[in-house]
Amino acid sequence: MLGVLSIFGSSPKIVSFHGINFNIPSNWKVTEKKADINGIITINAEKKGWDASGLITITAFPGEGNQKETLEIFKNKFSKTSIYKLSNIAFDPITSKKFGKYDSHVAPYLVSFLGIKHRGSIYCIKLNNTFYIILLQEAIEDSGDNAEGFVLIKESFVID
Repeated sequence: MLGVLSIFGSSPKIVSFHGINFNIPSNWKVTEKKADINGIITINAEKKGWDASGLITITAFPGEGNQKETLEIFKNKFSKTSIYKLSNIAFDPITSKKFGKYDSHVAPYLVSFLGIKHRGSIYCIKLNNTFYIILLQEAIEDSGDNAEGFVLIKESFVID
């Protein structure tokens, strides 16, 4: 953790909302935290700055079924949203992978916005009949700058 602190210059920020807890680097900001009457929770955070590309979006919702099927449905809806539909999104096959201490399924993808290539991963965790969809995305050219931040987010992620 000391290496992470020295890279970001100060202590990480703690994000805690409706039982979802994780840390973000001090040079990131939370842009949205909301919960609706249907039990859907959304948290968005992104790296600060004009030329920054790191972002995380977490959506939690109650549901039945399994992680892989839910991720497949989410992936298909995601690729049909206007911004991604026009960006030639290409997904790799869904695989099993840990997100922090949690078993999950992940769908990595590549996409291009205005000629800038981005990569991302959509993770799906299921715990106590709640699905947690976690999207991490960055411009490929920023991947070195974002690596430590994404590690911090994953390693500190806890669901209460």
